[in-house]
Amino acid sequence: MTSRIRSVVVRFVTVAVPLLGAELAFALLTSPRGADGWRAFLVMTPAVIIVAALLSWPLSFEDHVEPDALAPLRRTYGLYTILVALLVVFLLVSAVQAGISGQLNVAHNLTQDMLLNDGDMMQALIPTTQEPVTSSQEMSRLVDRAARLTNCAKTGGFVVAEGTQGVRSVWGTPPDDISSFQSQTVSIVHIPAKGNVPAQSFMISARIIGIGGQPVRILLGMPTDDSRPEIDSSRRTSWLLVAFGVMLAAIVTLSFSRIAAHPAAAALERLGRFTGDAGHELRTPLAAIQLNAEMALRPQSTPDQVRSYTKAILRQARFASETVQSLLLLARLSHAAARPGTPVLFGTLCADVQQSLASLLEEKNLLLEVDGPDVLVSANRDLVLMVLKNLVQNAAQWSPTDAAIEMSASAVSRRRIRMSVTDHGKGIAAEALPHIFERFYRADPGHNRVYGGAGLGLAIVKQAASCMRGSVSAVSTLTSGTMVTLLLPR
Repeated sequence: MTSRIRSVVVRFVTVAVPLLGAELAFALLTSPRGADGWRAFLVMTPAVIIVAALLSWPLSFEDHVEPDALAPLRRTYGLYTILVALLVVFLLVSAVQAGISGQLNVAHNLTQDMLLNDGDMMQALIPTTQEPVTSSQEMSRLVDRAARLTNCAKTGGFVVAEGTQGVRSVWGTPPDDISSFQSQTVSIVHIPAKGNVPAQSFMISARIIGIGGQPVRILLGMPTDDSRPEIDSSRRTSWLLVAFGVMLAAIVTLSFSRIAAHPAAAALERLGRFTGDAGHELRTPLAAIQLNAEMALRPQSTPDQVRSYTKAILRQARFASETVQSLLLLARLSHAAARPGTPVLFGTLCADVQQSLASLLEEKNLLLEVDGPDVLVSANRDLVLMVLKNLVQNAAQWSPTDAAIEMSASAVSRRRIRMSVTDHGKGIAAEALPHIFERFYRADPGHNRVYGGAGLGLAIVKQAASCMRGSVSAVSTLTSGTMVTLLLPR
């Protein structure tokens, strides 16, 4: 058994035991009879086991499966799901019992009224006689007509007339020990099961009627609804609904908890990517800085050599600083949504780009040509300007001396605008073109060693375009140059 399976099993036992215990307690405490509670417990047990199995998976995340900071978060959501499931059990059980109790109360009140009416009717219909009743046959003759007209005799109940000297007449099938009933009020009597006879519940009313100068006790009994099969069926259906509600609550809560954990997981993923990228890209400049510093501190190093080593340290430090700034920018852009800005002319943006990159353009005597300067750009100005600077800077690095870089803009539709930057360099190979927007990808590593750069410029362009609900693409032809196109909402 692997550690992963062992962890799931342990979590399953940890979750299932308290859930089953709580279910048993609720079932026994909310059921009037113990047998009903155990039946309800058995009905709900499969649902509870399914819930425990669903919860044991997210609770079993371990350090080697999830990041250290994410595993406790998922466990917290899982425990919260357990609490919600228990609360749903309590509320549903209470609602079920309240519904059944209300149904029984209405039925009991109706039965009680029927018993009282039967007693009044019998008292009015039993004929009067001056002769004492000395036999059961005589008692039956006097009481029979009234007894057969009662609701008790018509609905499966019973009527018992008990006189003195053991005179007794019975209509229906009363319980064996009904003679021991002494209450003068309407009461519910539960008769336990005996042999093949199932348990029964009766509502019984007793009153004393004078016949032949002697007191005769009339017992009227009707079966109560809580002993009928339809009530048991209602209970089973209710418990099944409770089980379904618990499963639904657990699944929904667990689903929402996982959705709620997504931002934390995404943040941890961004943090892990940032630290991994930073460690990967800063290893080389930091090693170069350390090596040049050690060389500069050698006793035999001349002043010219120290100056050369210091320049190398400064160059590598600048490269490391630019890399960190680019990584931080990518981290911010990966979870941001840019707001539209004030509309600005494309020509104004191009002028800002030319001013920012004037030294780079003059160094290679590059001409920046603008087509469509009157097109209005409504996207976030800072992001658009950053994208255009990155594209022009990238084009300048790949362009030969005395070449032209073309910047153009046009309206694709009423809702979209297209901007492009074209250089006339040596182009990009077809196999490398799909990867140029990936982080740290270098189509020509030797070119980057000469002109610098960590391979993050186009990755930043792609992420910024996504923030503005746009897209970026590139087409290139070897020896002819490359055109990068940016599509943005207008």
